[in-house]
Amino acid sequence: MLTLLGGLIGLAANWLIFVWVIARLPREQVPLRSAAKAAVLGAVGFEVLKQGMAIYLQTITRTPSGAVFGSTLGLLVFVYYASRFVLFVTAWAATAWENRSEEPVAVPGPAVIRSEVVVAPRPSGGVAAGLIGVGAVAGLVGALLLRRR
Repeated sequence: MLTLLGGLIGLAANWLIFVWVIARLPREQVPLRSAAKAAVLGAVGFEVLKQGMAIYLQTITRTPSGAVFGSTLGLLVFVYYASRFVLFVTAWAATAWENRSEEPVAVPGPAVIRSEVVVAPRPSGGVAAGLIGVGAVAGLVGALLLRRR
């Protein structure tokens, strides 16, 4: 019962996130009705992807090499498929029949990149002396621990 409830809550949360991503993030607004339809596909597909990756991680961590590298590879695979899936769902929503317009979309202005260099102030003499003291104490403790071995 809790697994089913968790899946339903996950579907609802995924649907809300996909509606927001599809309807409000693009420069050219997508109608809410079209975004809601695409968000249903996105929510179901993303939940299937999450459940599939959970099963993958359960099976891969049974072996020693899978325990070491399996979670990292699983995360990379999940990110790859999730990004592809989000791209597919948003493209599907953007090309729906109700989103087609006769007028061309205006080209945005050029991006302006201004680099700003902020130089942090130097530490005061007291702070520098304290840091040197902490480093000396840490070095002595490390040397004593190594000598005991």
